[in-house]
Amino acid sequence: MALTLLSFFALAIVGFGVCQASTRRLGLPADALINLGLGFFVTMAVVSFIVRQNWLPISTVSQAILLVSCCAAAATALDFNRGSRLALSAVMPLGSRLTWFNAVCLCLIAGYLTLILLSNMSQQVFPWDAFTTWMFRAKAWVTTDQAVDFATFNEWLVSGSGFTLPAAHYPISLSAVAAFSAAVSGGWSDQAASIPWFFVMTASALIMAGMCRLQTPNHPIAALFGATLLVTAPLVHWHGVLAGYADIWVMGTSGMGLAGICLWTQRKARSTLAISLLLLALGCLWKSEGWLWLILGCGVAMAFNFWPRRTLLGWVVIVPVAVALGFAQPIDLGPLGRWGVTESALNAGWFGVFAARPFNPAPAFLEMSILQGNFLLLVPLYGIALVTLLIRDFRDYFGYLLMALCLMAVHVVIFGLSEHSFYAETGTAINRLLLQNMPVLVVTITAVLQATGTPTPPVLRGAPVKGPAKTEPTTQQSAINNDTPPKWSTELFAATLFIVPLAMALPLTLAMSSLEAPQSTGTPTQTVSAAEFRPVVGDLHKSQQGYQFRGDNLPVGVAAIPLTHTNAIQPRYVVSQSWMQAPENLSFYWINNDEPGVHAAPLPLSGWSVLDMAEYQDFWQRPIAEMGILAKPQNFNQAAIGSVTLTDSLLKAIPALIHHWVTPGSISHRLINTTTGHLPAPIALQRVLVAALMLIIVIGVTWWLLAPASRTATVRCMLLAVSGLWLLGSSAHLNQVSSLMRNPPAGAATAADTVKLDGAHLIPLIASVKQNPALTSAPMLTASLDRFSQFEAQRLPFMALPTSAAAIDASALTQVVKKFSGTVVLLGKDGSQLQEKTAELARISSLRPRQSGNGYVLLSTEIE
Repeated sequence: MALTLLSFFALAIVGFGVCQASTRRLGLPADALINLGLGFFVTMAVVSFIVRQNWLPISTVSQAILLVSCCAAAATALDFNRGSRLALSAVMPLGSRLTWFNAVCLCLIAGYLTLILLSNMSQQVFPWDAFTTWMFRAKAWVTTDQAVDFATFNEWLVSGSGFTLPAAHYPISLSAVAAFSAAVSGGWSDQAASIPWFFVMTASALIMAGMCRLQTPNHPIAALFGATLLVTAPLVHWHGVLAGYADIWVMGTSGMGLAGICLWTQRKARSTLAISLLLLALGCLWKSEGWLWLILGCGVAMAFNFWPRRTLLGWVVIVPVAVALGFAQPIDLGPLGRWGVTESALNAGWFGVFAARPFNPAPAFLEMSILQGNFLLLVPLYGIALVTLLIRDFRDYFGYLLMALCLMAVHVVIFGLSEHSFYAETGTAINRLLLQNMPVLVVTITAVLQATGTPTPPVLRGAPVKGPAKTEPTTQQSAINNDTPPKWSTELFAATLFIVPLAMALPLTLAMSSLEAPQSTGTPTQTVSAAEFRPVVGDLHKSQQGYQFRGDNLPVGVAAIPLTHTNAIQPRYVVSQSWMQAPENLSFYWINNDEPGVHAAPLPLSGWSVLDMAEYQDFWQRPIAEMGILAKPQNFNQAAIGSVTLTDSLLKAIPALIHHWVTPGSISHRLINTTTGHLPAPIALQRVLVAALMLIIVIGVTWWLLAPASRTATVRCMLLAVSGLWLLGSSAHLNQVSSLMRNPPAGAATAADTVKLDGAHLIPLIASVKQNPALTSAPMLTASLDRFSQFEAQRLPFMALPTSAAAIDASALTQVVKKFSGTVVLLGKDGSQLQEKTAELARISSLRPRQSGNGYVLLSTEIE
């Protein structure tokens, strides 16, 4: 792994030297931060091109790239050492480089990047699409030592050799980079293949800081503030920690290119436009969406450059033209393809034809981008920034507003009209597509610092410093009192502006949430101590931790809550106080009058916890005959009941909510798509932060209007208060990431479920296959018989490499195996179902069971 780190450091230095030399030769202004990040992506493009050509074995090519890059990096370093000095910024105020705010931002960036590096160097490939697509191709290349082509599934079945990949049409550049990263260290390693994700996040942070500095060269904190917003956004950070997805590569290239187009519309610098177009072109290497952003960026640039935006005639012309095109579509543009929407299809020219699926994405977008903690406060801050720029500097920032409209149009078309609207409904790709646009949001937010702040004159090296202008003592003292308030008063006001809105937002959010669903009844809040519970099965005995179940030969321990009104609709929230050695040792149960049987929901936390019973259809708005707490016999000594509160108001559940918020959320494969940072709760911490942000803006703007003399201080205080909210939200994310570092994804929540999210429980099966040469050389099919085994069926082909394997749906397996000569692995939790499917396959094919274990059966045509 040391060689991998060395190679990427060397490649980054070489790329930086190339970009610096190119900008000097072309006579363009050079920005060291942008060139350092851009140079990394340029060298990655070159590496991916060389690796996938298959000129030589990948191991040989990788070692050659390492040798050449180290020599070139040494030459680049010597060149800079001889005559080129890198100034961080010639126009940044010298006295502001080491302010405490910048120091905090630097610490945050360094800490987040360190967590990414530690995770990449210690964790297995974890995200779902990583081991089924991007890393699968890379591992196949490294284990065979050549950039092999992938056949379609049907071609693979017929040939019985080679490799197949469901998403073989995805761009291969990212897989080539991962293959190089592993091969340069001597062979396949999940950790070595993940190292590039640390470097891509670092490069993205550098480019983001450079662009924010270009935008506001005189602002003391804009560069580091913008980089901090990007790196510490939870979902962005997860894509670095859980390596294997291509979205942050698109963000670092296409997203930065779109942000650069915004900068160019304001400053019209040729170098900015050239860098932006290069970044947009590089984005096409990683995912197909890169082409979409390239077309969008070029369209915005051309529209801004040629459109007469300052004349009313332009708007008079565009409206009837747009209406006419709306009635005339779909339109055939010849070489550009057919464009338009019909009742059954969405024609998108070069991108293809997609089935139409109308859907309103607004609620999903609101939930995923604002009300959950995927991006913390970035999206609401982006909206506030757009409104601010629209009101104050519409002409100067017209390009930013145009970019926002175009991005919204793209998201509406993809997630509101096409078949991809399914991913908005499930809350998956809608977040990852927005992640690719994060640099646009950040550069727009930091633009407000220039639009509203008081610019500081640049201080150049060697420039003479003029003395202060002469003023009357009374005038000077008045200016100090009005425009430069004491430092302690600014910090005090900022702290007040943070604490007061946060204190107001918590009860306000909880009260509004309690009104979202219909109230169950007018039943008052009822708190029942464990001493008042009525034992139904077993006995309750008081212990040091609370009341514990006792009894011999019992199927379960049951204690009922004495209800104020039986056979009536009960309150919405169940707030419990308990002690459990492990979560879910106790369960809350209920029996309704409509359905026979006992329904139960496990208590998620020891201590204070809360259940939102509106999520359970067999409880919510149903007359309840009985409810209480139950435990299995093996948990009698591992759990104790304290009290239970039944209420319709979350104001009574604040201790339980805080306990949920400070408890890290469980590790799952959905983290790559959506995250809250903490254990599921009726109200996410993010909602409180958004409410507090709105209150800060309202209070701050009101004070800004009422006290014109202290507007600069007011803006500074609002910035500090929002930063405090950001740090509070980041604490939940850091808590979850640190939980992953302490406890890798080793198992499931219950002891009966032996699934391990990193696939470690499949290692014995893979080892037995690889020990048998006949099984290793034969193709393999994996199929799950239930949804609980779907993960193993998808993970097994990746772990089996270089054995050629593919996952298949169980319903299609019976049609395929009739002419299949290889190995089949059936996975399922139900043993009888496994035996039944095994007998069916043996009856219709030449497959015979050869090996079985906990949750699987292996069949093959091997002759013993």
